[in-house]
Amino acid sequence: KPHVNQVEFHVGMGTAGPEATDDRDFNDAEGILYQSFSPLCGPCGTKELVTGEFVTKIGKKYGKTGAQVSLKWQVQQGIPVIPKSNHPKHQLQNADLFDWELSDEDME
Repeated sequence: KPHVNQVEFHVGMGTAGPEATDDRDFNDAEGILYQSFSPLCGPCGTKELVTGEFVTKIGKKYGKTGAQVSLKWQVQQGIPVIPKSNHPKHQLQNADLFDWELSDEDME
């Protein structure tokens, strides 16, 4: 039995229907860790989850970046993320997710 299922998952996919979740409910039921790779949608060809208006507006409420909001949205659901960065500043921001919470409204 696999222990980890790495899937591309990010803000916006949770409402895209069952095909977009790669059977997250099944993984949870079977005790398989559901882990997100490309949580900022790098292969999508957009920076919307990093600097887009939606995530940056939410980020301003918390003093965080849009990227931090996108990552926190997953981490707060119990989904480990694997963000990629070779910039020390971004690496520190990526790790700064655990001393704050998004509101229920912002999680929707």
